[in-house]
Amino acid sequence: MIIPSGKTIAIDFDGTIVEHAYPKIGKKMLFAFETIRELEKRTSIGIVDL
Repeated sequence: MIIPSGKTIAIDFDGTIVEHAYPKIGKKMLFAFETIRELEKRTSIGIVDL
């Protein structure tokens, strides 16, 4: 996967990478964090506060 430089990828939190449990933080969604880390390794994007 190639992400053009200067592009931003936004990933929702509740219900996307963790279970929806507002106002608390839910449990991690299956493979969400691993997938995001792999995307970070394979592209030039950076992940902030993950």
